[in-house]
Amino acid sequence: MNPYNVLGIQKGGSDKEIKQSYRKLALKHHPDKGGDPEKFKQIAEAYDILSNPDKKQQYDNFGSVNMNADFNPMNIFQEFEQMFRGDMFGPN
Repeated sequence: MNPYNVLGIQKGGSDKEIKQSYRKLALKHHPDKGGDPEKFKQIAEAYDILSNPDKKQQYDNFGSVNMNADFNPMNIFQEFEQMFRGDMFGPN
């Protein structure tokens, strides 16, 4: 899986671009909104990689990331909820 392709952004995209793309795709593919759970999982994993500077650097340097075996894409819901608590275009 190429996280840049999953989120539809160019390599080297800014944190803002990563977050905006994640928000847009997560809303579109969210299982509670009738989206595909597998696609949502891929989006969550891609965001987990690209939003973490260490994982992003590892992916950029080596083309892969040693994903933590404990990674649970459902935990991304907490991040997702926090992003949408305030104004969508606000400082979040």
